[in-house]
Amino acid sequence: MFHSYGPAVPQANALRCLLDATDDVLQQLTAGAAHQRIDEELHYQYGNIRLVLHPGEHMTWNMWAYSVGALNWFLTSKAFVEIVFDIADIGVPGILGTGLLGNL
Repeated sequence: MFHSYGPAVPQANALRCLLDATDDVLQQLTAGAAHQRIDEELHYQYGNIRLVLHPGEHMTWNMWAYSVGALNWFLTSKAFVEIVFDIADIGVPGILGTGLLGNL
């Protein structure tokens, strides 16, 4: 769920953060960690833009992969803006994680 939209962010910097997150996800999925819990915050930064994930107790690399894809869809089809997001999954109670993409 996306909310708390803010000012515009540089497209190239935001996409680079997503690319770095995608590389991180691919390394973990290739290593067989799709259902492994993410137990620490993830930080990606390029230029003046940062992407941060605050994982909850049940956040997995597989869910982060879907989330990075959803962020990419939102930014490229709607607007390159600062955004706060919550991550949820059908059948899993509560919020799996929260995060933000925005200016430093």
